[in-house]
Order: sequence, then C-alpha cells, then structure tokens
Amino acid sequence: MVSQLSDLTYKYKIKLWGLNQWQTYDNLDLAKLSKVNLLFARTGFADKDNVAVADINKRCRDLYRADASEYFYQGYDALMYYAKMLKKYGRNLNPCLLCEGEVKGIQTNFKYGINNPKNGIENIAISIMQYKNNAIVKVN
Repeated sequence: MVSQLSDLTYKYKIKLWGLNQWQTYDNLDLAKLSKVNLLFARTGFADKDNVAVADINKRCRDLYRADASEYFYQGYDALMYYAKMLKKYGRNLNPCLLCEGEVKGIQTNFKYGINNPKNGIENIAISIMQYKNNAIVKVN
C-alpha cells in the first residue's frame, strides 16, 4: 500500500498517518515513507543536534564507552522530572502533577491528565514525527 501511494505523489500531495512500529519493518522502504510524508506519534524524541542531548550523550560515552540509548534518555528525563516534582511537592506529588502543565525533557515530555477517571492520571504528552527527506523530524 505504501509503495502504491508513493507512486501517486507526482499527482497528489500525500500525508500518511501510521504507526511508530512501521519504521522497524524490513519490507517498508524508508525513501517511500519519506515520499508519502509518513506521520506518527511517539512519546518522545531526542534531537541529536540539541546541545543538551549532545552533552548527555558525551557524558554517557565518557562513562560507559557507548552512545546513550532511547532508554537512557527516558531514564534521565524521568529522574530529572520526578526528582524536581518531589522536591517541590513532597508526598503531595500525585495530585500536583495535574497542575504543572507540559514539561519538556531531553527526550520525553510530561503532561498529566485524566482521560478516564477509572484509570487515574496519566502522561498524555506526545510528539508528532514525520519522515521528510529520508530523515525523521519532530513536527510539534
């Protein structure tokens, strides 16, 4: 389907919404995903050109002799966010997460809300990503 849509881009301006997992499929050509301007949602994205991301990656390389992974950035963001919130609110942290608004981390954004009262509060911040010129860029 993606191949067929990419063949139509000479005639139509196409933006295809898909899943983050699509980029891991061997049978999907990244050039074709770029051609159809694939958009997908992610919970986070580390911009390697960002100075803070580069600094953390350098420190990770110096300490562990390896580049920081997606999980490293997620852990870093979680530690920094929740440590700050615990310092600010102490044991009253849970209800106060709702009043904080969106906080942007190195990779993960935090914005708490209630989609279903039975489920409690949850992080509702997402990033919209797009394939453009054979690269993934953050749209929002």
